[in-house]
Amino acid sequence: RTLRQATARGALRRSTAVRAEIVHCTWQRADPRARGGEQDPRATVSLQREDDSKYLRYRDEVAQALREAFPNGRVECNPGPGKPPIGAFEVVLRFGAQEVVLFSKRFLRRWPSLDGIRHALEGALSTEKVTVLLSLIDSVAGDPVRGARLGLFYL
Repeated sequence: RTLRQATARGALRRSTAVRAEIVHCTWQRADPRARGGEQDPRATVSLQREDDSKYLRYRDEVAQALREAFPNGRVECNPGPGKPPIGAFEVVLRFGAQEVVLFSKRFLRRWPSLDGIRHALEGALSTEKVTVLLSLIDSVAGDPVRGARLGLFYL
């Protein structure tokens, strides 16, 4: 399901207790037993040394955007057992029995646009249905106006 579909059905709102998971690559070491039990100095793997901090920066910025969008939710980083796949930066929203993939670097083969993630969250959440009760008051008498018609415009 998509983010917009979930909000259109009313399954996802700002107040929903969402569990957001950010699975991101961390630099990894090869198995030290690969060469007769001795650690090979060439066995340390990193995509590029500057990428290591890039994953952490993106993680922190996306986590902040998710906390702002879902104040009642929680953000978990690398929640699963084991190490995440090399190159991974996946953002998944879980609520109830549902799951929405917000971003997948492994699928799209690019870094997320932080503005794009914020825009997707705000765009979807701004479509949630809100019940508004209005009373028109006569400014002279101070009494409610009965039978008044009101036109609503969406911007």
